[in-house]
Amino acid sequence: MNAQYNIQFEKLCNILGLGHIIGSPKAITGGLLHRMYFIETTQGKYVVKALNPQIMLRPTATKNFINSEQIATMASNNIPALPAKKINGISMQEIDNQFYLVFDWIEGKSLKPNEIRIVHCKKIGTILADIHMTNFSELGIANDWSGNGELVD
Repeated sequence: MNAQYNIQFEKLCNILGLGHIIGSPKAITGGLLHRMYFIETTQGKYVVKALNPQIMLRPTATKNFINSEQIATMASNNIPALPAKKINGISMQEIDNQFYLVFDWIEGKSLKPNEIRIVHCKKIGTILADIHMTNFSELGIANDWSGNGELVD
């Protein structure tokens, strides 16, 4: 089965109460497997991550995304992480068989390799240490990773 993207920004914004879209959504970089877009609405600026329909056909995909957002939410208590917005109590949204994650937009810039300094590496190391110090066990997520990865086209 060859599932196709079914991205509907206006319907997404209406159903989730994000406001009316100003201008046109803009494709942005940031992911290899999914599509990312910047949208501005009358209520704010957002990143919409349209999850790849082929990946969402996998039996474990939905649970994996739910788990990853629980992990990101808990990690955000200790590190500068931005989990997806919870709307109506859930992070992963589904509209007409298309799954989405919606994030608040944060202004930032990527450093070029020649701009990276020791201070940046120290910040990354501190964040990594804080991730490793976080006790995620209370989430009750079973670690059933087998190491037998499946190839994705």
